[in-house]
Formats: sequence, structure tokens, C-alpha cells
Amino acid sequence: MEDKLFGIIADILEIDKMRLSKETKIEDIPEWDSLAHIRIIAEIEEEFNIQIPLNKVMDIATIAD
Repeated sequence: MEDKLFGIIADILEIDKMRLSKETKIEDIPEWDSLAHIRIIAEIEEEFNIQIPLNKVMDIATIAD
């Protein structure tokens, strides 16, 4: 599951997934802007068939979140 999550993020940001870890902070990756954040959330929701509450989306600071 972790590998799939890293793959989604890396694909959207167009970066090497080796740059990612659970502790990676959004601000550590310049490509991770607000639009990319929404795209990542949408793809995660679709891929894992889950719904992330909007108030939680804004609190995400690291990949582990």
C-alpha cells in the first residue's frame, strides 16, 4: 500500500518516488503546490476507494498524515 501511495504522489508530481518517505513534508517538495495537493487527494480517494474529509485535507502536512 505504501509503495502504491508513493507511486501516486510521484506520478502526479513527476518526481522519482525515491525522494519520498512517510516523513516527507509537503514543503520539502517544490512541485507539491495546492493544485497538486488536490490532485493527489483525489487520486488517493479514487485508488483506495475512500473519502477524506475536507477539514482533514487541509491538515495534511506529511505523507504519513
